[in-house]
Amino acid sequence: MKKHLLLTLFTGITLYSNEVTTEFDKSLREKIMIQTEFIKTKNKLKEVNKTKKLKIQDLFKDLNTTSALETYLNDYNKRSYKVPRWAINSIIKHSKNVDKEYNVDYTLILAIAIRESGFRYDLNHKPVKTKVYGELKTVQAKGLTGIIFDFHAKRLKKAHIYRGDLFDIHQNLRACAIILKHYRVDKNKKRALAKFYGANNYKYAQEVIAIQNKLKAYIN
Repeated sequence: MKKHLLLTLFTGITLYSNEVTTEFDKSLREKIMIQTEFIKTKNKLKEVNKTKKLKIQDLFKDLNTTSALETYLNDYNKRSYKVPRWAINSIIKHSKNVDKEYNVDYTLILAIAIRESGFRYDLNHKPVKTKVYGELKTVQAKGLTGIIFDFHAKRLKKAHIYRGDLFDIHQNLRACAIILKHYRVDKNKKRALAKFYGANNYKYAQEVIAIQNKLKAYIN
């Protein structure tokens, strides 16, 4: 009887021990699998970062030109002003429409928008005192491409663009193209940009052209 009880007790302990061991093994295996997946993911991210450091254009080789440009501009905004994606897409679309309407390279318009506002379409620039047709006035550049309405009022009104329209993406880009066209950007881009900024600022012109060249690298 005692032997039977001892055998039963021993068998029960053995079974329980096996169950505990099985559960422990299962838990251990799951932890190992999770850890392995984590390491794989981490390594993949490291490889992506290495690729970015080597040559960011390689990431775009399987994309079409518009996607590459949008990716670059979205990345630019993540590092700067975090403009919403819908706004970036809208700016690209309208800049292309303005290019067709006025024959002014849309990458140049985008470059000005980056230099002037970082794509902040609702930006009020810092007010400055300057002479407008001989009269000292306080003026303020507005919107995407930093348009000072006071300098171009007649020209812009003729195109049905008014001061209050400069926070509208399409109208601001139109205003930019109209002014560049007036300064004969097709004949001398650097001079037209210097005049666009005011005071014949050729340093500004060089900065904008450098940004444009960077943009073109993503669409060629």
